[in-house]
Amino acid sequence: MIVAPRWYATLCGAEPGLPLGREVWADTWIQTPPDGRHLGYENLLTGERLTPQESAAGPVFAAAALLANFPVALLRSLPDAPMH
Repeated sequence: MIVAPRWYATLCGAEPGLPLGREVWADTWIQTPPDGRHLGYENLLTGERLTPQESAAGPVFAAAALLANFPVALLRSLPDAPMH
């Protein structure tokens, strides 16, 4: 799964910089594929291991957490990693 923001220049306001963290992404959620409900994921760009949260819409990631350290994410599913 690839997460890459589009048209994010206005999200950063007058300050130049990368679109990272809660200040930029607030309450934005990224939905995972429906079959990703019980999978863990590894971000191949940062090495972080992540698990989606359950929502009424299905499994999701908080964009603020997923894009906290790097402005894009390349997620590989880890079927052996249980969701917490």
